[in-house]
Amino acid sequence: GERQAAVEVDKRLPTRRLTRMSGGAGVLQRTNPYFDERDTRRRLWGRVEHEIAPHIRVGATTGWQHVRFADAVDHVASAGADVILDTRLDPMLARNAVYGRAAWEHLAFDGARTANRVELEGRGYLGLPRRSILVGRVLRHDADAPLPAYAKSLFGGLGTVRGLRAGSGVGDSLAATSLELLVPVTSPLSVALVGVSVFADAGAAYDKGARLADQRFSRSVGASVWVSATVVRLSVAVAHALGGSTRVLVGGGLTF
Repeated sequence: GERQAAVEVDKRLPTRRLTRMSGGAGVLQRTNPYFDERDTRRRLWGRVEHEIAPHIRVGATTGWQHVRFADAVDHVASAGADVILDTRLDPMLARNAVYGRAAWEHLAFDGARTANRVELEGRGYLGLPRRSILVGRVLRHDADAPLPAYAKSLFGGLGTVRGLRAGSGVGDSLAATSLELLVPVTSPLSVALVGVSVFADAGAAYDKGARLADQRFSRSVGASVWVSATVVRLSVAVAHALGGSTRVLVGGGLTF
């Protein structure tokens, strides 16, 4: 689990150059699920965004962290930029829409070590008969230098391959893909929309110096029951890793 305390400020601006500013300060403590070590971070961050066209936003972020991981202490300064394309009217049950995000981040660690990290994500939503939706997703993380253990991407769980335990792997680079069919089973006039889905995931995590083409991808298949009501979505999924174990995952989200 995670324990977090923070103060955050978020302000929408009626200006042509900037449309949103946010920032905050806080402390986060968790146990890294792969290394089984305590990870404590004190953070400061700030962000600005601008909507350059309908459905297209660009943003810039800067931050600083004091990291205590196991017995080591590190300080990290970061700066980055991103662009987002989002044509979804309903992020939870979009139809005939796309979502894409490309982000770059420069990290400066103690001892003059630096690294650049790139994150790419794309999702497509295809509306099918009987209100069902086919969702495809691809995800890519990559760094141009080896990262400290606490900064590596975690692999497994809801965000990558659902049949694997969250944090079952780590890497400087990560690639994952999924295909999911969502089928509502209640009337669209219901206050809470209930549905079922089936999915298949695949992905791999690896360190700098290895090639994606040489990786052995982990795969899983499964099914879930979900509930979507206004700004809340809850789901319970059963996922089986091919050649591995079966896991039950409970997830939820808010949009506002």
